[in-house]
Amino acid sequence: ENIEHIINDQKLMIDMQRCLKPGGKLFLTTPNVEFVPMFGDKKQISDPPVEDGGHVKIGYNPEEFKTLCNNAGLVLDEVSYCSGYLSQQITSLYRRIIRLNFMLSWVITLPLRILPPVFDRFIPYTGYSICLVAHKA
Repeated sequence: ENIEHIINDQKLMIDMQRCLKPGGKLFLTTPNVEFVPMFGDKKQISDPPVEDGGHVKIGYNPEEFKTLCNNAGLVLDEVSYCSGYLSQQITSLYRRIIRLNFMLSWVITLPLRILPPVFDRFIPYTGYSICLVAHKA
């Protein structure tokens, strides 16, 4: 996830397209602009945005992906979502425990990582990340 840190996202997409061979695939994830934060509010973006390592954009949606791909000469193959409710809860737990002890955070959360692929699909939650698969024609 890095495109949300780049002001000229269209140039980034064109540059990535140029690195691909014909038929080459681009896999990209970024925050989903529609996600609902579990805690607090969405991060605020400075106006105008500043490329200082922070986000210059909250996230993307499928329509923006389609436009970026079309303008970069890429064919959009698939848009999906990842990092559901359980995944986000486990990551949050990990981040709280790691402040206390690195190894303990892994011992507690690693076994829980099997739960999201099985159960996240049944929990209504807007995926935190949006995923793109595109190819160079």
